[in-house]
Amino acid sequence: MHNKERYYAMLNDNRVVRPFGWGAEFVDADINSGDPAEFFRNYSAEMIASSDEYYHLPEVTDYEMSETQYESGNSQYAIRDSPGEEKKGAKSELRNAPSQVTWTSAIKTPSPENNTVYTHFFRTKRTKKPR
Repeated sequence: MHNKERYYAMLNDNRVVRPFGWGAEFVDADINSGDPAEFFRNYSAEMIASSDEYYHLPEVTDYEMSETQYESGNSQYAIRDSPGEEKKGAKSELRNAPSQVTWTSAIKTPSPENNTVYTHFFRTKRTKKPR
């Protein structure tokens, strides 16, 4: 495999060799000095020792749910102002439109657009039969 990798790497002579990027700036914003290998060795040991704390998520209190226009294949769901009330022109069989749910991510990143979680909530169809 190594020979094949070197073969492909040497096909063109216009390649730029760049230094290895550790990505430590994504873990700690103040990592401007020091040995990155030592930093990650210590960081990994600390995270494993406190993995319960590391994986514990704080309680989310800023959920927001909004009715959205949603299209999937040939199906189109309608926007609703309130449950059971569709806007004019919407088909009655589209009452189970999904809602978009958002909340603030527990993980903070340098990119603000990545600090919000987006998902869809699909309501179940109401039936008269108990499950």
